[in-house]
Amino acid sequence: MHTSRGDVYRLASCVERFESTLRGWSDSNATDRLWGRDTSLWTGADEDRWLDWLTAVDRHRPEIDQIRSLAREVRDDGITDCLLLGMGGSSLCPEVVSETFGPQPQAARLHVLDSTLPDQVRRLRDSLDLAHTLVVVASKSGSTVEPNVLLDYFEAELSKVVDVPGRHIAAVTDPGSALEARAVEGNFRSVLAGVPQIGGRFSALSNFGILPAGLAGVDLNGYLDHAGDMTEACRGVSENPGVLLGAALGAAYYEGRDKVTLVVSPGLWEMGAWIEQLVAESTGKVGVGLCPVNQEPVLDVTSYGSDRVFTYIRLASEPEDAQDAFIDSLSRAGHPTITLSVEDVERLGAEFYRWEFAVAVAGSLMEINPFDQPNVQESKEITSALLAGFDADGALNEPAAVGDCGGLRVTTTVPGDSPERALAEILSSIRVGDYLALLAYCDRTDEAQATFQRIRKQIGTTRRVATTLGYGPRFLHSTGQLHKGGPNTGVFLQVTTSPDEDLAIPGKSATFGILSRAQALGDYQALSEKGRRVIRFDMREGLTAGLHALESLIMGSL
Repeated sequence: MHTSRGDVYRLASCVERFESTLRGWSDSNATDRLWGRDTSLWTGADEDRWLDWLTAVDRHRPEIDQIRSLAREVRDDGITDCLLLGMGGSSLCPEVVSETFGPQPQAARLHVLDSTLPDQVRRLRDSLDLAHTLVVVASKSGSTVEPNVLLDYFEAELSKVVDVPGRHIAAVTDPGSALEARAVEGNFRSVLAGVPQIGGRFSALSNFGILPAGLAGVDLNGYLDHAGDMTEACRGVSENPGVLLGAALGAAYYEGRDKVTLVVSPGLWEMGAWIEQLVAESTGKVGVGLCPVNQEPVLDVTSYGSDRVFTYIRLASEPEDAQDAFIDSLSRAGHPTITLSVEDVERLGAEFYRWEFAVAVAGSLMEINPFDQPNVQESKEITSALLAGFDADGALNEPAAVGDCGGLRVTTTVPGDSPERALAEILSSIRVGDYLALLAYCDRTDEAQATFQRIRKQIGTTRRVATTLGYGPRFLHSTGQLHKGGPNTGVFLQVTTSPDEDLAIPGKSATFGILSRAQALGDYQALSEKGRRVIRFDMREGLTAGLHALESLIMGSL
């Protein structure tokens, strides 16, 4: 199928189910029912309470003048940089905006911090002149641990260089939250309200997305105009872009192709991480789920299994010949492919909307509630208990290891009385339809990224499985829901390390290093309690030595 928008659906073995899905959707008047907030489209629960994203564009147009005014004020006050503190939907959309549009003339440079790893926190702090920085803290609930401790740290750092720290802080949060109260008490420069009826991962076109975009110099009128055009297109019966994408994902799921493998033009590269969160957290629950595969190294076409559907986000103004050829080769080999044509980067907001609508459609077809996240809280509660134990005893309760190997301390949930045998057991457990997830609680350096990508490519080639990579703790607010609530098809390699130098959290006994380690342990325990296959490698001799040892151990076991 070729649409007038330029999208191409070549769905191979999924085409008959796709066509029947579209007929069923039309016959049941499902688009009108979705806009009418009919909960029977999903599970009949509280889905209607979470659908204000449908009209987010029109609802937030009146906010543009306030955001513009704030942007002018901070520029006139000499602000050159904007640092956003958030997690999940509150940080991933701003990160996409920052990387896609880049620095804009006469606007603050936008930076995003969504990590508690002390090396990352310190590096970003050292790169900024806080006297000329506006810190924006974004949290819907206002109680999320990571943005709150990051705010504690940066507010203390601001107090060292400016007389009135609150003039250098703005907040986005839902009305009545603890963060709103803190903002009032601290005389923050600005507080913008979230919409309680818009969930975090659907908040890209609310203040959580448009405030950072406006501060970074994005033309919000044009940005929302394009998103408004997509909103209207998603009301239609013919060639509804959200319905087509959602129906294709739903059809692929029922044909056993649940690994949504993203191929993204370089100009929109960071959008993959946002899609990853939206798809994984919305669909990965009650034992089902679509597994998004982002930034996977390209493999030979013969190395891909029959559980894949490839989705190509193609920037029409800057296409890559190699990516076009790759998608063509996949189609010729019989893999279903979806090509979404994006005219230019100014249509980014429109693509956010298309994907939100599509995921709502896919959730309906999968008979789940795409707006809840029932398993996210599990690792949070374990982490809280670990930190309470640290406050009482001065130590974290760590699981027993099976042994050390090359500076790596190895812990696992599978049988194995040595690191080598435990790894062999994990790798041999991989079956057709599984995926392997690298969970990296370490600094996001170029060296780490390159090492993990080599590991992914080798495992993907030798085992013919999809591989994913997430950096902790940010992925806990993204793919973490799928890991624990989705099907038991994940094999998890967790990597932890100690910081080069720890960093204190003002007013807390735990440091950033202790917090991030507790989050990793909480994740490991939550996966273990779900009966997942997990192996943990704790780098005892630093990041560089640990990465070398990890790669050698894994490559030698394949």
